[in-house]
Amino acid sequence: MSPPGQFRPGRTEEIRRPPRAAAHCVECWENNLYVGTADGQLYHYWVDNLTLADTTSQRHPSNSNRSCHSESQGDDTNSAAGEMSTTTVSADMNQASLIQFILVGSGKARVDSLAVLEKARKLVVFCDSTLSFYSLPDLTPLTTTANANFGPLRGVQSYATDAAVTATSNPQFHRDPQVPTVLMVAKRRGLQVYHVAPQSLQLRYEVPLAVGGIRTLCAWHDQFCLADDEMYQLVNLRHPKEALPLIPTPTTSPSAPNSSAQPWIVAIQANEFLIVTTSGVDRSALGMFITGRGDAVRGTLHFTSYPRAVGYADPYIVTLARTNALEIYHIADQRLVQVIDLPPSHAARNLSRASLMAIQTPLLAKLEGSVLTQPASPDTAQAITQKTTVPVPFLLTSATTVDALVLQPLLLQVDLLLDAHRVEEALAKTHQALETCYTAPTRQLELCYIYQKAGLIYLGKTLFDDALDLFCKGKLRPRLLLKVFPSLAQTLQLTTLPDPPRGLADVFAATGDIDHIVAVNTPSGPPPTEDHETHRALGAMLRQNAHDMLARYFEFVQQEAQRSYDRQPPSALSPEALERPWSRTEMDLDVVYPVLVYQALTRLVDQPPEQKALQSKVLDLVKAGAEYCPIASMAPLLTDAHQYYALSLVYRANGQSAKALQLWADLLAGALEDSHFGGVNEMYEYLYLLGDSDLVWELSSVVLKHSELLGAKLFISVAAQDPSSAMVDRVIDRLQSYGPTGTTMYLEFVIDQLGNQEPRYHERLIELLVQALQQRLQDSQQHDGNGPLNHVIEGPGRTRAGDPLHEGFQRMRRKAADPLTFLEYLQSRQHDPVARVRSQLLSFLARSQQYDCAGVADQLQRHQADDHRLGLDSELAVVWGKLGEHERVIEALVLRVQDYESAERYCQRIADDTTRSHYFLTLLKYYLQLDSADDDEDQIIILVRHLLTRYGSSLEPLAVLRLIPEMWTVDIVEPFLRQALRSTETRRRECQVTKSLHQATHLVTHHKLILTRKALNTRIKGPIVTDAPDTCSYCDRPLDSQAVAIILASHELVHPACVQSQGME
Repeated sequence: MSPPGQFRPGRTEEIRRPPRAAAHCVECWENNLYVGTADGQLYHYWVDNLTLADTTSQRHPSNSNRSCHSESQGDDTNSAAGEMSTTTVSADMNQASLIQFILVGSGKARVDSLAVLEKARKLVVFCDSTLSFYSLPDLTPLTTTANANFGPLRGVQSYATDAAVTATSNPQFHRDPQVPTVLMVAKRRGLQVYHVAPQSLQLRYEVPLAVGGIRTLCAWHDQFCLADDEMYQLVNLRHPKEALPLIPTPTTSPSAPNSSAQPWIVAIQANEFLIVTTSGVDRSALGMFITGRGDAVRGTLHFTSYPRAVGYADPYIVTLARTNALEIYHIADQRLVQVIDLPPSHAARNLSRASLMAIQTPLLAKLEGSVLTQPASPDTAQAITQKTTVPVPFLLTSATTVDALVLQPLLLQVDLLLDAHRVEEALAKTHQALETCYTAPTRQLELCYIYQKAGLIYLGKTLFDDALDLFCKGKLRPRLLLKVFPSLAQTLQLTTLPDPPRGLADVFAATGDIDHIVAVNTPSGPPPTEDHETHRALGAMLRQNAHDMLARYFEFVQQEAQRSYDRQPPSALSPEALERPWSRTEMDLDVVYPVLVYQALTRLVDQPPEQKALQSKVLDLVKAGAEYCPIASMAPLLTDAHQYYALSLVYRANGQSAKALQLWADLLAGALEDSHFGGVNEMYEYLYLLGDSDLVWELSSVVLKHSELLGAKLFISVAAQDPSSAMVDRVIDRLQSYGPTGTTMYLEFVIDQLGNQEPRYHERLIELLVQALQQRLQDSQQHDGNGPLNHVIEGPGRTRAGDPLHEGFQRMRRKAADPLTFLEYLQSRQHDPVARVRSQLLSFLARSQQYDCAGVADQLQRHQADDHRLGLDSELAVVWGKLGEHERVIEALVLRVQDYESAERYCQRIADDTTRSHYFLTLLKYYLQLDSADDDEDQIIILVRHLLTRYGSSLEPLAVLRLIPEMWTVDIVEPFLRQALRSTETRRRECQVTKSLHQATHLVTHHKLILTRKALNTRIKGPIVTDAPDTCSYCDRPLDSQAVAIILASHELVHPACVQSQGME
C-alpha cells in the first residue's frame, strides 16, 4: 500500500556565490529566496516559474524513494508495491537569478537562521547572537531612527515567532490586521516579547526566567516550550514563575558522540508540542508529544537516529537524518511512512519551514480541471488555481543547493494508482486521508472523482456490488452511467446523453458499454458445443446483474432526491457547488424515473407471482416522479402492461389533463380495468382542481352517472365563471335528467351564494324540496318495513297521530329544559334524512322573499291533500305568515304542529302596541282549544300559566277571565290576577302623581303671571286676541307661541324683555 503522502525533493542549480561560501539556512517570500551562508553572507535570489514539471517517465538519477510499511502487515520496506517512481515530480528552479548579497554582522560568523514576518514585511536575521531586521523584498537594513526602533537586538540566545500565525490550520491570523506580529526573544535574563509593525518594533513586556542558557525556544500564543542546558520546560506567560520541567535535554548525539546534540521543539497545535530526546539504548532517538500541562499524548515517535532537523507539516513529522536522508512519520499512528535518500553530492545541512511558498503543478491543474463537469468560469478557475497550488512545507539546504520539499497531493497520488488499476490501494489511501487530515467538506469534488473513477474500473471488472457502493459515494450522474447501457437508453428514447468529464473520459472509453463488459469478462474464442449454453448463460447473468446494479443505484438517487426535496440547489458554478456538487439538477431524475419504471414493468411481465407488489411499485414510482417520465416512451410501456392509472398520472403531470380524464372515464365506464384508480371521487377532485368549465361540461355526464351530488358540485365549482340565467337553465336541464338531488344542491348554491333573485328558481327549489321530502318518507317507510303511516287530520282541535317525526318532537319538547321549536328539533336530527330535508324546506321558505306566496301555499296544500304523510303545516304556517294571515298561522302552529314556542315567538314578532293584546289573546284562545287527547290537561294549564306570566302585562284581565273555563280553580290564574292588580294599582298611582305634578306646575306658572302683571302695572284683564303682525316692533324678531307679548298704547306688540331693555313703563 502506498503511503498517504509523498514528499519530493526539487532540483536547483548551484547557488551563485563566492567560491568558499556555504549555504546554511534559507527563507522565502513569494518568489524571493533568501539564503544565509556559513561566512555571514545573505543572498537574495529571484525565482521564476515556480512550477512542478511532469516527470512521469523520469526521475532524479540519484534520488531514491522508499515507502515504508508496518512489519505486522508483512510488507517489505523496499517492496515494489511501495515504489512511486512513476509519479516523481521536481521543482524547476533553473531560472533563479541572484539579485544581491550583503554581509551580515561585523565578522564572518554563520547566519544561524532567517525568519519572514509577513504582515510586517520584515526579514529577521539571526547571526552572532544578534537579531537584525531588513525590509522586504529589497533587504534594506533597518536601524533606530526618530520614528522607528529597529536597532539590532544583541545578546540573543534564541528566538521564535508565534507558531499559531504560520500554522495552516489558523489562516485567519494571516488576514486579520488586528492580530499583531509577535516576536519572542530569549536572553540571559529572561524572555522579551516584541510586537513588530511595518514602521516600528516595540517591546511589550519582559519575563524573567530562573533558567540557564536557552538553547531552543518554541511558542504558541502564551504557551512556551523551551530547552536550556539541562531541561525541557513549559512556561505560560500568564504565570511565568511556574515553569514546568519535563525531561532532560540531550547533551551529546547518540549518532555522533563527539558532537553536541541540538534539542528540538516543534509546535503541533494549540497546547501541544513535540520534543526530541535520546532513547538511552542505542543510537536512535524518541519524539514525545506533550500537552501544556506536561502530559504525554498520542504515541511516541522512534527515530532511526538523532535528527539534524525536525519539522511538522500536517499530518507528517519530517526529520533530516544523519544518514543524509529525509524520514517522514505519520502523526496519527507514528509510523515511518517514507524515506527519501538524498544523493551523496547533496549533503543537506538544514531543514527550514517554508510556509509562504507555493508551487503551481500543471499535472494537478489538468487533473482538477478534469474533475469539474461544468465549463470554466471565473469562480471555478479561481477554485482550481487554489486547489492546484501546492504548498512548499520545507526548504532543504545543502552547501551548494536549495531544494523544495513538496507534499504530493492526494488527488494526484490516487489518480496515478487508479490509472494503474490499483484500486484497493487508492481507496485505502483515500480512507486513511479522510481519517486524518483530508477534510471532506472542502474536497467533495475530488472525493467524488476518485469514487466515480474507481467505481467505473470495478464496473469494467463486473464487480457490480463494489461499483454500486462507489457510485453512491461518488454521486455519479445517472446520465453518465446510462451510457454503459445504450440499448436501454434507446428504448426509453433517452438519446441526449452528455459526454463524461475529461477526467473520466478515458476510463469510460476503456470500460465501454455492457456488451463490451460482458465480452471482456467471458471466455474468448469459439467455445465448444457443450459449453456454448454455459457461456451464453454466463453472459445473460452478467447483463442481469449489471441491470440490477443500475436499478439499485437509481433507487438510491431517487431516495436522495426525496430527502433533499425541500433544499434549494446552489448555482452549478458557485463556490458552494464546489463543496456540494450533487444538486437535484445533477441527479438526472428525468432519467432515473423512466429507467426504474421500465425495469419494474419488465419484471412485471417476467415474474407473474410478484404481480401485485410490482404493480404497487410501478404506481409508487409514477406518483413520485410522474413529471420526469416522458410520455413518448412511457405511454406504450404502461399501456402494454395495462397500467392505465399510472399512465393517467403521467398525462396529468405533463399537462395533458384531457387524456388523463379520458382514461378515467374509460375506467369508470368499464372499458378499461385498473384497481388502483380512485373512482368517481378522484375524478371529481381533479376536475374541481382544474376548474375548466369545458372539461366539466364534457365529463359531467360520466360523474353524474355515478353520483348526482358530485356532478352538482362540479357545476357549482365553475358556476361563478358564467352566472347568467341561460347557463343556470342549461345546467338544470343537465342535472334534472339524473334526478332531483343534484338539481336541488345546484339551485341552493345559485340562490344563496350567487344571489339569483328570479322567482322561478325559488319556486322550483321549493318544489324539488317537497319532492325530496316525499322520496325520503317513502324510503324511510320501506326501510322500516311498516305499512302506511296513520296520518289523519280530524278538524280543528285535533292533531295528527302516528307521525314518528311529530311524536319525537313532542317527547323532546316535554323533556327539554329550555323551550324548543320544531325547526330547532329538525336541525338537531340531521342524521335523519326526513328531518334534514324538512329543515331545508322550512329554512328556505322563511328566508326567501322572491317566491309567490299564494301560489306556493296552494301548491303545499295540494301536496298535503295528495299525500297525508307530508304534514306540511309548519311550512304552510311560514307562507301564511308572509301573506299576513296571522290567526291562521297561530292556529296551525298550536293545534296542528303543537309548536308552542314558535307560536309565542311569532306573536311577539308581529305584534305592536295596538295589536299585542289581540294576538296573545288569540294564542290563549287556541291553547284553551287544545284537546286533552293531544296534550293532557296539566300540560295545557302549564302553557296557559306560562303565557299569562310571560305576557300578562299585554293582556286585558277581563278578556282573559272571559276565556278561562269556569271549571278551572282560582289558583291557576291567581299569579296573573295578582300581577294584573299590581299593574293596575301601579298605573293608578302613576296617574295620581302625574296629576299632582301638573297641578303644581300650573300653580307656579300662574304665580309667575301674577308677578309679571304687577311688574308691568297693566290693567289687562284676560287674554287678548289680535291679528297683528307676528314680529316684535322693536327687535323685529318673531313672536313665537311660547312668548308673552305686551301691547302698548300705540297698539304695538313687543317682547317683555324689549320693554325692560328700553326702560319703558
